[in-house]
Amino acid sequence: MKRFAKFVLLILPPFVVLFLLVACAAGASNEQTALDMEPFLHMAEDAACADLRNQLYVIDDQFVFWAAEGQCNDASYAYVLYGATPEEKLCYLEDSIVGPRSSCEPELEALFETIQQNLDHPNLGLDENHTVIEVMLGQE
Repeated sequence: MKRFAKFVLLILPPFVVLFLLVACAAGASNEQTALDMEPFLHMAEDAACADLRNQLYVIDDQFVFWAAEGQCNDASYAYVLYGATPEEKLCYLEDSIVGPRSSCEPELEALFETIQQNLDHPNLGLDENHTVIEVMLGQE
């Protein structure tokens, strides 16, 4: 019995720590937001040209940023900052048949520029005053 107790005391704590770490890490990518993400998820999943990049981010629980890139002759990229709905397009930089098109609300230009320059960073280049949550898409 003494050996069993020693075994439990030696094995159980690392196992419990590992379990807690795995549980916490799994929850981190499923953070909740007050925004209704369903329309954004449908939009991203139905994207015609997003085989290279198709990412959604919630920023400060008030904006959704979508980065889509693909190997297409036309519309090969789109970077869009939305408000609460896909209809509320606040800033965008998109490829089109006539070349790049862009527009941005003046008060969001600095934010949008920082995001565009830091697409490969987990926090999109935003400082600790911002919260950035990557939304997991149902892609393989």
